[in-house]
Amino acid sequence: HERVVELLESPDGVDKLGVFMAQESLRNSPELAALRARAAAQERLLLAAKRRRYVPTIDALSRVNRIVDDGGAVFETEFDSDWSLEVELTWSRSEGGAIGAQMTRAAQQVNQLELTLQQTADLRESDARARLVEAASTRLNIGFANASAEAARETLELVTDAYSRGSAGYIDLIDAQNT
Repeated sequence: HERVVELLESPDGVDKLGVFMAQESLRNSPELAALRARAAAQERLLLAAKRRRYVPTIDALSRVNRIVDDGGAVFETEFDSDWSLEVELTWSRSEGGAIGAQMTRAAQQVNQLELTLQQTADLRESDARARLVEAASTRLNIGFANASAEAARETLELVTDAYSRGSAGYIDLIDAQNT
């Protein structure tokens, strides 16, 4: 794209393009998105561990048993099905330090994920900038190679002309052709 080529040819443009490339790399990285999701899940686990001390756990269980084969009885009775409903409320204030250990473990994992996320973001940003610098230097090298090729063509014309007049040797002509 012409605008990108213009930016690659100026130092300020390379800086501007570097900022843009770094931001896009951070925004579109699937690896960073996965790490962010893992960190968010771990933070939810930490919050759940913190709440476990004062938020009760409520379990509800219902059961229906129905007699399918009554052994040939002619009359259906109201006792052919059993219904039950159980509600259990559990409030764990202390589980021998297990809640505190879970909170500590979850907090450590959140910190570890945040550090990993930051390191990965730094790597992605530096990788994007390094590739941009590589592209800029390649662009410059292509320009230098084109200028060198043009100079070699002009030299070949001059040496060929000098050789045809007898003022240049055969080796000079071969060197110019090789160059």
